[in-house]
Amino acid sequence: MKNNIFLNLILILFTYINCSFRTTLFTRMCKEKKGENLIISPLSIFQVLSLTTNGAKGETQSEILEVLQAKDIEELNKINYDIYLLSKIFQQLILQMQL
Repeated sequence: MKNNIFLNLILILFTYINCSFRTTLFTRMCKEKKGENLIISPLSIFQVLSLTTNGAKGETQSEILEVLQAKDIEELNKINYDIYLLSKIFQQLILQMQL
């Protein structure tokens, strides 16, 4: 029971991390693919763009940060670190539930 509460809490946190980016991405892709089936992974897209942002400089970095809706590279890296921590906690809870 206790593990289920933590598991639900983690899923809720994952849902709200950078929700605005995911909503914007999905909305735009639906408009482009109107009438077609659409399967995307906003988290994967976010993380790949985050990696790209860390390697970019100047205007390119600023533009990607704007798309990812992060004010600067430090905030973006904090979001990704939070995602990492949540995924580790999630993995541990899944392992504990299997025991």
